[in-house]
Amino acid sequence: MSYQKLIDFWGFDNLSRAKPEALKSINISEELKRFLVEIGLPRELDLFYLIKFFLEYDIFPELEIKKYLSNKN
Repeated sequence: MSYQKLIDFWGFDNLSRAKPEALKSINISEELKRFLVEIGLPRELDLFYLIKFFLEYDIFPELEIKKYLSNKN
């Protein structure tokens, strides 16, 4: 499915997009980074409104588990 079809399906204003600077230190593929910046994720899914995505961070918060994983060999 094309990027434009995804935007048309969800609606431009219903998608939460990431800032490119916020993704610099995130360990994901460049393709996924481009997707999160250009398309984003739906702000709310119609699953009883239990799932919400907010990507408009200047810097994404680190997960606490990250410090435990980095200490394990």
